[in-house]
Amino acid sequence: MRHLAVDCGRYAVKVLGANHYLDRFPSYVGETRERRLINAPRDTDITLTTSLGTFFVGDLAKDESQGGARIMTANKIHQDTQLLIMAAVARAAQDGDAFVVTTGLPVEHHTPDMAEGMKTLLRGHFSCAVNDVAKRFSIDRVNIAVEGASAYATLCAGQGGVRRILDIGSRTVNYGTIIDGRYRDRESGTLDFGADTIGEPAALSRRIVAELSRALPDLNADTYLIGGGAILCATHLRPYFATLRHVLEPEWVNTRAFFEIGERAMRRA
Repeated sequence: MRHLAVDCGRYAVKVLGANHYLDRFPSYVGETRERRLINAPRDTDITLTTSLGTFFVGDLAKDESQGGARIMTANKIHQDTQLLIMAAVARAAQDGDAFVVTTGLPVEHHTPDMAEGMKTLLRGHFSCAVNDVAKRFSIDRVNIAVEGASAYATLCAGQGGVRRILDIGSRTVNYGTIIDGRYRDRESGTLDFGADTIGEPAALSRRIVAELSRALPDLNADTYLIGGGAILCATHLRPYFATLRHVLEPEWVNTRAFFEIGERAMRRA
């Protein structure tokens, strides 16, 4: 059984598999339409044919669908998420493959009911086509990690003391607290705004600091800055945190953590 980690972000879908498999495409979904002028396809141009219908996905939806959009609802359990993850798995699949998929939910939605809803949305046997190439595969098991805080698995696992993860996404900002290797739920949460909803980095950073200064006892712990908005906000956030740690490829940290968590779950199964 093959394992894929899929971070289905509102800005982009990031995918990591064994043997350094990587994929990334924008989180746009839209209707198909007959085109008169057709360009040479880019790797991020996806036509996805499923039992739900045929859709443009990625840059093709952004450029050519009348309703091509990135759906920014707080709740991720809807058809666009299903289509985006189906496209991600189909692009990786050889005919007949069976998959374990590890994905994530924001801290605020990381509850048993929401996790089960996401698993139900994604599991199943699928027969579809990606850019006219037929694919048959199954998603047999779904692991649900938590966005942001899961990064402890790859950034600082085994380190004691207080560690915080600040994950700036396009729709939400997740913050997670880990104390001596254990999650601290009451010092973790989701802020209902992000880099797309507050587009100016200085304003976004100030809003983050304002909310965290109320939610947390202090901003003195080692804090790891990740997510697609990390680089934009780093300079503006630095004066407010005692130790703000930057990481390489911050947009990919969640995906790598999901993969590590999924691999551990498969070894235990």
